[in-house]
Amino acid sequence: MERNNKYIETAWNEYSKKLLAFIRTKIKSHEDSKDILAAVFLKLAKQVELSGIPHKLSNWLYFVTRNSIVDYYRTKKTLEKLPEDLRQDQPDPQAISALSACIMPI
Repeated sequence: MERNNKYIETAWNEYSKKLLAFIRTKIKSHEDSKDILAAVFLKLAKQVELSGIPHKLSNWLYFVTRNSIVDYYRTKKTLEKLPEDLRQDQPDPQAISALSACIMPI
């Protein structure tokens, strides 16, 4: 256990700045970037505990980091409001006529 902790600490010292810089090229928020970095190292700790040390650590870290960034964007999908100039409270009669003309042949 102590050996694993030392390994993770060494990996942190060697790769955390590089990984954070990589994450920051993809994520605007500094806080979210730090959260992703922490999540990557938690995954490393789990990996070491369950399966041992990854064979090619740098490749493994960048692969997990990349996937974590993709996951971040998947969970951060937000519905953006329609701009005011595109909103219509009442239907446009001309638009309805034009649409009807297109649908009638069907």
